[in-house]
Amino acid sequence: MGLIITFIISFFTFIHQISYPRLKANRRIKEIDKNLLSVLRTILIQLNSGVALFDVFISISKSDYGEISKVFSKMVKKINTGTPQIVALEEIAKNNPSIFFRKSIWQLINGMQAGSNINNVLKGIIDSLSKEQLIQIENYGSQLNPLAMFYMIIVIIIPSLSVTFITVISSFFSSSGIDNRFVLIVLFIFVFIFQMIFLGIIKTKRPSLLEE
Repeated sequence: MGLIITFIISFFTFIHQISYPRLKANRRIKEIDKNLLSVLRTILIQLNSGVALFDVFISISKSDYGEISKVFSKMVKKINTGTPQIVALEEIAKNNPSIFFRKSIWQLINGMQAGSNINNVLKGIIDSLSKEQLIQIENYGSQLNPLAMFYMIIVIIIPSLSVTFITVISSFFSSSGIDNRFVLIVLFIFVFIFQMIFLGIIKTKRPSLLEE
């Protein structure tokens, strides 16, 4: 029994260690994506107010935008040490795991290199991300319908039928209250674990561009 328990614990530890880098990267991507639209709108508003682009970067780095503020803080430090703005933007775009962040920064870089109006470039980026956000929300809604049905079957219908079945069987057979209590405890644990799994699935399916 000890060997079996050791094997099970070792197996789950191995799976956790293998999947941890990917989980951490996905968590960082979601942290970046959920604040991306807010950051771009903030940059656009400050530029329209006449604030210099570098001062906007400093403002973002000191704001509470999670991972994006950390990225901008590193970029500001590089610019202060003499790195050109475009080069610093290229570096944070290359080393970032978020596709939407990289795409936004590269569009901003292309606009700066082409001498375009940065405000118009940012408006285009924000419109594109807003459309992508709507698409993600629609896909999320279409995925919730079958998940909700599956949840009702597993968590509501099956436990209710199981309790009814146990009650009927116990009335025909002389089963002890301890046995019935054990079955109900097992059923409760099963429902609790499934609910935790279901909440985890809902959280992972949540649109990355949707702000909390």
